[in-house]
Formats: sequence, C-alpha cells, structure tokens
Amino acid sequence: MRTILDFFTNNSFVIAGLISAIASILVGLLPFVRSFLVNRIQSQIKEKPIITYRERLNNTLEALKKNSLEMEKATEEINSIMKEKLTTIDKLEDKLVELSGKETELTSKIEQLQNTPVEVLNHFEKMLEKANKRSAYRDYILFCLGAVISAIVTIIVTIILKKYGY
Repeated sequence: MRTILDFFTNNSFVIAGLISAIASILVGLLPFVRSFLVNRIQSQIKEKPIITYRERLNNTLEALKKNSLEMEKATEEINSIMKEKLTTIDKLEDKLVELSGKETELTSKIEQLQNTPVEVLNHFEKMLEKANKRSAYRDYILFCLGAVISAIVTIIVTIILKKYGY
C-alpha cells in the first residue's frame, strides 16, 4: 500500500508544476484584484454632497406642501362620496315612508274585506252574473247587425261599380 508520502515523493515534478501554475495564475490576477479593491474603496470614500440646512428645510417644506395637496384631494373625494351616500339614504328613507303608507293602506283594506259579511259578497256576485249575461246578449246583437250592414254595403258598392262599368 502506498501512502500519501510516497505519492508526493514519486510525483514531485507534477506537484511542482501544479503549484507553479497556481502561483502564476494568482500573480496574474493581482492587478485585477487590486483595481477592484481600489474602485470599491473609492466608491465608499466618495463624499456625499453636503446639503445645507436651508436646502434640507426647503426640500422638506416642498414635500409637505405636495403631501398636503394630495390629502386635500383625498378629503374632497371622501366628502363627495359622503354627499352621494347621504342623498341615496334620503331617497331610501322617502321610499320607505311611501311603502309604509301603502302597507298600512293595504292592511286596512284587507281588514275591511275580512269583516264584510258573506251575504254581501253573494249579492255582488249575482249582480256581476246578470251584467255578464246582458253583455253577452248585447254582443250577439251587435255582431249580427255588423254582418247585415256589411252585406248591405257590399251589395250597394257592387251595384254602383257595375253601373259605371268597373
């Protein structure tokens, strides 16, 4: 069995070549690493522009003015919505009062009809039957008269048209 030490002693040229290749790669990367680190440090070191107290105060006041205008618009929107809701509620209340009046009226009519005696209803029923019989008799007479009159008119028109040669 071979040990690790045997591997290193037998392959020393291969290992030396690998170490030298890695070292040359690292040395070749040094300029890139250096420029990366320099740029990184410089970007952190760059001074931020100094803003004076007056500029900060003006910026804050402008932001406050902008936000207060937006709040005013939102408040106006809410007020208009609330006005619409109030008018809708008023209309619904008026409709409710109207329907309540109709309900009490219909309730009183139903109570009156429930209190009417059965004899009165029978009397009204007989009166309506007589009226229906009379109207049927009248309808038959009118139908027959219409048929007779249309026949007479047809005969007269036919005679007149023959007389003038049509």
